[in-house]
Amino acid sequence: NTVALILNLAVGSVKLPLWTRDLSHPAFDDHPRELHDLLDGLLAERLDVIGVFSGPPTSVLRASGAYPPTLLEVLAQDPRGWRDEIDAIIAPYANIFHAWQLGDDRMNLAGNPATEQALAAFQTTIHELLPDPNLAVAANAGDEPPNRPLPVRNLALAVPADVQPQNVEDHVAPHRSSAYSQLWISVPPAETQYQAQDAALSDWALRLIAARWANVSRVFVPAPWQERRTATRVVVEPTAAYVVLRTIIDVLGDAAPVAEFEFGSTARVQAFGDGQSA
Repeated sequence: NTVALILNLAVGSVKLPLWTRDLSHPAFDDHPRELHDLLDGLLAERLDVIGVFSGPPTSVLRASGAYPPTLLEVLAQDPRGWRDEIDAIIAPYANIFHAWQLGDDRMNLAGNPATEQALAAFQTTIHELLPDPNLAVAANAGDEPPNRPLPVRNLALAVPADVQPQNVEDHVAPHRSSAYSQLWISVPPAETQYQAQDAALSDWALRLIAARWANVSRVFVPAPWQERRTATRVVVEPTAAYVVLRTIIDVLGDAAPVAEFEFGSTARVQAFGDGQSA
């Protein structure tokens, strides 16, 4: 099942979609029992769970037809229209989720002028339940950072799939700020329609290692599995990306960047170490 796949990866953090942007990507606000069961399994293993709001509540998505409001449009409305949906998630889990992220890893809310107002509305509405929430906002490393850091503790930065491994740090560096407690990076897989699967996986692996080399607080990837429905149940199956990710985690573990040097005339070596070996 999903929990077993996550635990086998030996990761430390997981993002769960609480509100999503379209009905083709199910959100846990519409499946409270599944959320409860999943959290039980993850928390038993002491994983940090991050709740992600990327669109309107599922009830609003269903009622809106082909043109649902965006997350920022929802948060700009009278909070009485969405507070019940927020409370239904945060009230039972206020002290369980490690953090709450506005925008999923495909979005760039950090560059949107409406984001600060949405953040203020969100924080005001949940204040009674979470007086000091640990918030993150989605950003994109392919875009310029905002003129001033956002009033959140964490920046969730997505590195576009077309950024080459050697250029990852150059895209991350402009977004570093002492105003943020943590900088997170998400690394989406390459677009497989433009290259063979083996080449795409190799490229993704190199970008994952480059993200680790960037020495950020956390590195995230899209879930490397897919669902297959049978007549009686939903089967969750790992993809080839799962094997790549598990291998990188197994080799690097919690090792930190140590040194970088040229190897011959065409290669560059990035060494990771744990204080005792590299």
